[in-house]
Amino acid sequence: MQHMRYVQDIRALIFFLVLTSLTGCDTTQPVNKEEYPTWIVINTSNGHLLHNKINDLTVDIEDKIWIATDSGANAFNKGLWLSFTDSLSYIVYPPPPEKPMKAHIVNSIAATGNILWFALKGGGLIWYNKFSEGKIWRRYTENNGLLFNYINWVASDLPHKELWAASQYGVNRYVPSTTTPDDGIWLTYTKNNSLLPTNNIKVIEVNPVDNSIWFGTFDKGLVSFDRDKTWNHYPIPPPYDEHITSIAFDANSKVWVGRGTNSDGGISLLDVPTGTWIHYTMRERTNGVLPRRRVNAIVTNMRGTRWFGTDNGLVLLKDTTWSIVRKSSTPELPSDTIRALLYDRYENLWIGTDKGIAVYNPEGAKIK
Repeated sequence: MQHMRYVQDIRALIFFLVLTSLTGCDTTQPVNKEEYPTWIVINTSNGHLLHNKINDLTVDIEDKIWIATDSGANAFNKGLWLSFTDSLSYIVYPPPPEKPMKAHIVNSIAATGNILWFALKGGGLIWYNKFSEGKIWRRYTENNGLLFNYINWVASDLPHKELWAASQYGVNRYVPSTTTPDDGIWLTYTKNNSLLPTNNIKVIEVNPVDNSIWFGTFDKGLVSFDRDKTWNHYPIPPPYDEHITSIAFDANSKVWVGRGTNSDGGISLLDVPTGTWIHYTMRERTNGVLPRRRVNAIVTNMRGTRWFGTDNGLVLLKDTTWSIVRKSSTPELPSDTIRALLYDRYENLWIGTDKGIAVYNPEGAKIK
């Protein structure tokens, strides 16, 4: 997820860096299509992934691709795979008579400089810094700073090395110390001490253009927060006011929002200067291409290409043309349930599904 899940966190920042490189700094050689195929499929069967259900994809400052799964996290860089499970484990206490069990479900991952943050589905937040002079692993829970141990999403404000974490009880913000390495403080934002209209936050993303923070709520629309401590609320009018499930950005002050429930969904586009919305559904403005399903992930190249991961296919909006990729016509796609999307430095599109990953590049997918 998802949701840019770039700069993101570093998610969105990677798009901005790609855009910069394309304006005159790119020295890479033309891709040999015989050496680099258009599609690469990665799953548990070929020995790489810990679990085929992909919850999020992000990239760190070393260009490692980090993969959040239901059985821990993987990292990939230049053909080398790493796995993280034990350090990301936690105990789940189901209702009796079931017994407590160990889980490793990672909902989201974000990078703030040298620090990786893992959002767990019940185990709080895990902090990982392999360069730390002290502990390289730390855990944050309700006992030491968090509002809730079930973290829906994390996003990084990379220029300030801050982390934002979403939960159903509000938002946590980690602000690093300016004097003591590896130290920091936790701030909390709820509807009681901010202009958040609800505590129930599903997704957070950081706009790489101005570093504003954007919050997608379950039932109260979209909210933004900037460094000047200014809050703005953008309600989505009915009948489009479904849960916000993903957020992404264009360079021209546009914010794309994925919406949906298990049975319905769509896309809304916010023009920030005017505060006006345009809505896209199967019946509206997509020529019937967009499925009536939840939109789990959005990624853009900050220009004219936008990909939308839905529960029923991968949708492309190229300038003004809509199209869809499904497994029935593209067998390389592991599943029609698209859960996470990410562009890497080579403009490969990483597609996380419930049955593994596909890496796509029409010029040849270069991942080694």
